[in-house]
Amino acid sequence: MSYTRYKHILFDLDGTIFDTHFANMDALYEVLHKYNPQTTETTQSLGRLFGIPGVEAVKELGIADADKEQFFDQWVRAVAARAYSVKIFDGILAILQFLQDKGYHLGIITSRQRTFSDIGGDLGDFLPLSIRKFFNPTRVICSDDVAKPKPYPDSILRYMQITGAKPYEILFIGDAKTDLMCAQSAGVDFALALWGYCQQEHLICSHYLKNPYDLVTLLNTIDNDSNAFWYKLGSELCAIAQNGLSFCHDIYDKERYERLMQISSVILASHGQIEPDSLCSKMLCEIGYQTPKIDTRAAVFNDKGQVLLVQEKSGLWSLPGGYCDNNESLVSNTLKELKEEAGFSAHIQSLIAILVRNKHNVPSMPFGMLKVFMLGLQPKGEFVANSETIDCRFFSKDELPSDEMLRLSTTTKEQLYMCFAAYGNKNFSPIIE
Repeated sequence: MSYTRYKHILFDLDGTIFDTHFANMDALYEVLHKYNPQTTETTQSLGRLFGIPGVEAVKELGIADADKEQFFDQWVRAVAARAYSVKIFDGILAILQFLQDKGYHLGIITSRQRTFSDIGGDLGDFLPLSIRKFFNPTRVICSDDVAKPKPYPDSILRYMQITGAKPYEILFIGDAKTDLMCAQSAGVDFALALWGYCQQEHLICSHYLKNPYDLVTLLNTIDNDSNAFWYKLGSELCAIAQNGLSFCHDIYDKERYERLMQISSVILASHGQIEPDSLCSKMLCEIGYQTPKIDTRAAVFNDKGQVLLVQEKSGLWSLPGGYCDNNESLVSNTLKELKEEAGFSAHIQSLIAILVRNKHNVPSMPFGMLKVFMLGLQPKGEFVANSETIDCRFFSKDELPSDEMLRLSTTTKEQLYMCFAAYGNKNFSPIIE
């Protein structure tokens, strides 16, 4: 199985990493209103100028040439007065750390100027101190580094020239139409950061990210290569055969569907890790119209911010959980599995995510499965060895088991990072695929 082809992740700064919308647009409205008290512009309508170089924004407003320099200077001062409102969007630092740990090449495409320093810190610096450890300054492309900045492609083309990156290896993440236009002109994929997008216009993008963690999900979704294509085809044939066996009454139709089941098992086995006969017998045990199974996982954190994992008899670690039993709700099944596998009880606080299992976990299953992750707090209990697990312990984010020591069919490192992101952010929005 292979994952997404992206190797270079480029970010816009304002509106994507830093929430500077209020500082910029409220300040612009204040200065514009002083310059022209009769203006019909509002802070909302001025949002169309967010993300383009300041001098270009002034030009778009039709400010007289003689007044442009003074107008821009007043705008800068007004923005500086609102520096208190600027902050990094929730979850961004954790995502940058994840990308760095995974070896992605990180870059910035910004409308800020490299030589502009009237406003310092997170608001004015082309590479603020708070994110400096994640980015090489030579891979930060500012508006004054190129002849034509966003929405033209020059900034991304400059990055490609510096790094040797190919267009298909690049994903550009931004919050404005000008970011999208820049990406399209450069021939690279674009992901819209919905947490910073303030406009009403629907933009046609390669990807849409509701929150920063969606990027982790995107980058760790298994690609539809030829192997995955045949596995998907086999799964579809399997579903047709199972549904046919559920409703057919003719003995000859039953034989045909059983044969179709055998064919699908050969296709699935040739692109998976299970023997055809074994796979076929398992699939024939399934009765009724084929629907996705539900797997619930408990991400339980102690007061030290550590997550509970159980060690199965194979020696591999996993979040406690399992198939949702009949007559159990998502919450009750999560608590039941937590008690059975770890000996703990907990308070289920919220939903973390509902993910499509075959997009993220290996090996792929011949049937559909939805994985439900629940956030648990206030753990109480004591582990007792049982038929499924031999140990349990709490892990901090920095000491999680390696991929080789995780049961990847149920729990991946990326899914654990997702759980930590949910625990550390009270405004975390559940991820639902």
